[in-house]
Amino acid sequence: MSNDDETAILIERLKESGLELGEPIKKVVEIAASIQEVWGAISKAGNLTSYHPFCKANPVHKWPNVGSCDEVVYYSGLIYQRDFIKWLEGVDYDLEIGPNPPSKSAKVSWRLAEKEENLTELSIAVTPYLRIGMSETKRVAYLKSVFGDVIASYLESVVKGVDAFATTGVDVQENQFGSHPMYSRARPE
Repeated sequence: MSNDDETAILIERLKESGLELGEPIKKVVEIAASIQEVWGAISKAGNLTSYHPFCKANPVHKWPNVGSCDEVVYYSGLIYQRDFIKWLEGVDYDLEIGPNPPSKSAKVSWRLAEKEENLTELSIAVTPYLRIGMSETKRVAYLKSVFGDVIASYLESVVKGVDAFATTGVDVQENQFGSHPMYSRARPE
């Protein structure tokens, strides 16, 4: 099935639920490691705690391939469920994520591309799911508070974490690349 066919099916499914796709927010990093090493870092069950600086725990319900399901337990206390809807071994995967299963708030696409023998490009794109008919004022406020710069800074920390873990084998630390207003542990004032 082509990417266009997959997108058309997703759009139709979302429309039936009263949702539509927003504009994706994307971050890209080049990692000085082979595509196999980077894939190994991002595709292992329960792997998020190794490279995700806001992830406290990563319980796995089913793994691997399409139908995989796990949770992201953030240091802030939020818990999101990830349901994998595409899995191309060694190359990429897509998942839907949200705080209240079966309700999902976004599609997340992870892509790898081999640039050279030991240089891999990783891109992560988050595409928000938006309510059809939402007023422009509410849409703008929602996108600003939950997506936009909030997700861009989040993705920046995650791609840096994958880079650090894939090149050193050392787990990243909580907030290693800075804290986040939604996903970091609340600090006493």
